[in-house]
Amino acid sequence: MVNLEQVVWGLPLRPPPGEAAGAGQPTRRHDPIELWGWLCHTIVPALLATAGTPWERAREVGRDIETRGQHFAGCGVAARDRLVAPLLDEAAGHEPAAARLWLRAAVLAVVRDGLLGRERDLGRLTSTDVVALTRAMTWPLSLYLALHPCPLDDDHLEGVFAASGTT
Repeated sequence: MVNLEQVVWGLPLRPPPGEAAGAGQPTRRHDPIELWGWLCHTIVPALLATAGTPWERAREVGRDIETRGQHFAGCGVAARDRLVAPLLDEAAGHEPAAARLWLRAAVLAVVRDGLLGRERDLGRLTSTDVVALTRAMTWPLSLYLALHPCPLDDDHLEGVFAASGTT
């Protein structure tokens, strides 16, 4: 798979309000908040398709990851902690090692434990593909969560996480 981290960090993000774009910089900058949706709708399906997943199924997986990220971002602090707690031991062995353990567990809950995991269980993706994608989505998820503060209700569960009560 393509190194998604290099793709993400190579993107020109929009400068802070009032800061002019310098000479030679692209006129169109990506909004960091839009980055999550763009990755999930464009890059994730393309990567999965190159790994052999049919295009429509790859798009479904990308939409699922985007939705799970949005719902996770809508959960309160205590709820997020409760969702990642069962995944902490497993996340300890995951990359990138520089990421906090909590973040690596959150990536498992958001990226792997939805349709992506089901595709792997059905044999349509290899574990190597899933590991590569979860690793690559670590920093984008971190940025996305940082831009979406937790709601005031500390124990609030949102969307797919509220429906199941767990990951």
